[in-house]
Amino acid sequence: MPIFKRFLSMAAIAFVLCAAGSLFMPPPPNPVTAASQSIGVQIKVSPQAQALLKRSCYDCHSNETKWPIYNRIWPGSMMIYSDVSMGRNAMNFSDWPSVDNPDEARHAAGLLMASCAAMESGLMPRKRYLILHPEAKISASEAKSYCVWANAAAKDLRTRR
Repeated sequence: MPIFKRFLSMAAIAFVLCAAGSLFMPPPPNPVTAASQSIGVQIKVSPQAQALLKRSCYDCHSNETKWPIYNRIWPGSMMIYSDVSMGRNAMNFSDWPSVDNPDEARHAAGLLMASCAAMESGLMPRKRYLILHPEAKISASEAKSYCVWANAAAKDLRTRR
């Protein structure tokens, strides 16, 4: 039994050293994008909608992710990298479709309507994100206000030729 206890002690020390060492890993770099590609340049975003997006959505759905210190420790780092990657692939407010192209404008309209539905249904932001980021919670009135703006912007985008 003493060999087993020694093994467990060494394994615990190795785990702590690896975890401590991982704190010195730099956060991943955010992709660089041209300012002309951001949603605020492509379409007029209301101040309320912009504030809500920055507070509750940009960490996963933009190239302006704020990487927290706990992002440097496995397995949390893998989960966060995966969530941000999936979020950016689904919708990236820093890499917004060009509204000068009618097909891309309709795609942008669809993204706005989908974001409204995700907020209203409580799907976004994800519950596990809210555990460590309670300030990102979206109230029903905030979601409704966002949807009023998003639906009006989507209607304008769908009618572009």
